[in-house]
Amino acid sequence: MTRVTIKTIAEAVGVTHGTVSRALRDDPRVRQETTKLVKQKAAELGYRPSRVGRALKTRKTGTLAIVLSYAHDPFYSQVLQAVHDRLFPLEISLFVAATEHDPARQKVTAEILSERMVDGVFVCCLPGMTEPFLQLSKTLPVVTINCDPQIYPYSVYHDDFKAMGDCLKMLTRKGHRKVGYLGAQNGGFAQRTRLDAFNKFCRELSLHPIVRTSQDVKIEVGAEAMETWLEKDELPSALVCFNDTMAIGAMNACRKKGLRIPEDISLVGFDDIEMAAYLNPGLTTYSQPRYEMGRIAAEMMLALQSGKTPEAPVCLSGKLIERETVAHTP
Repeated sequence: MTRVTIKTIAEAVGVTHGTVSRALRDDPRVRQETTKLVKQKAAELGYRPSRVGRALKTRKTGTLAIVLSYAHDPFYSQVLQAVHDRLFPLEISLFVAATEHDPARQKVTAEILSERMVDGVFVCCLPGMTEPFLQLSKTLPVVTINCDPQIYPYSVYHDDFKAMGDCLKMLTRKGHRKVGYLGAQNGGFAQRTRLDAFNKFCRELSLHPIVRTSQDVKIEVGAEAMETWLEKDELPSALVCFNDTMAIGAMNACRKKGLRIPEDISLVGFDDIEMAAYLNPGLTTYSQPRYEMGRIAAEMMLALQSGKTPEAPVCLSGKLIERETVAHTP
């Protein structure tokens, strides 16, 4: 199929290329009748402006990038949806990259984004603003999601400290005194915040804490970490996991060992991903406002694109969603 260009429209209308170009920009030097005719013909022919040509003139590519930890991580689904919903009406494309928690990939990803001339970058991978992305932020607008706001200010993040406190207070009300936390070594800012809160609130609530850490945040790694825990250590009566995927893995490991949930051990996740409500039993979890995080991040990016200084950082609070994986204990 032949691409419709300004030349195609000019030939169809019988005017010069320059007249078509000016008419499409509503240049007052072109008569209104000609402008109307040019636009009608452009619509009939299905003309779309060249992004390459527009980029050369405006130095804007109309493309933003978002960097994730894993492309398959369900946490990002609503974040991505919110960013896309805000950008799509503006005809801004979204390029997605995943670093897999690999420092080499982070470096290469930052270099590629710089070379491809994207207009800005959202960083929401768990390690946060590592050196490659800090360097990138010197030349491009960058907005982070759930990264340390003290390292980089244009940030939207969740109040994980309060969230962990809410989880432990709920478990205390249900009679739990020996409580575990299954964290993630590569959890970055979220892991540090949740672990600090876990230790603080355990002291304040006179709970007996047990902390174990997995290497990653994936379902299978959570299962492996829980299997090791079940073989070697004393079990808590309730376990808070770094995120829902790890909690799902832990649930599977417990079942394989013949443990009943929540009768033998209670489980709490983080994030409230879509599948959490459809598990059997339904997973008790702390819901982060993921769509709102993405929406605010998009607004922050658009402000930076227009040369404004957005109010930042922005901290959001979620809520505890109680389902069936937590039981009262004597």
